[in-house]
Amino acid sequence: MASEHVLSGVVCLRHPAVATGLRCARCGTPICPRCLVHAPVGARCPDCAKPTGGIATRPSLRLYAQSGAAGLVSAVVAGALFAFLPLGFLSSSLRC
Repeated sequence: MASEHVLSGVVCLRHPAVATGLRCARCGTPICPRCLVHAPVGARCPDCAKPTGGIATRPSLRLYAQSGAAGLVSAVVAGALFAFLPLGFLSSSLRC
């Protein structure tokens, strides 16, 4: 009985001779076990499993420059705070 459900006429898009009961979790395309790509959110077809080319795959030189500048500014501000705050605490504690 289970084999009747699998062979109900749904075939893999890339392998028309292979009957399947699997579908892509994103687009719903019928896929066979040979085409299946395991993803954290379920089974995907090869087209939906391709990297999207977002910021995580190709950081630009501008992004590196902005990140470096933000780190430098943060370091200068933190250094200034650590350099001048203890002096204020010391002068107030010596007056007592």
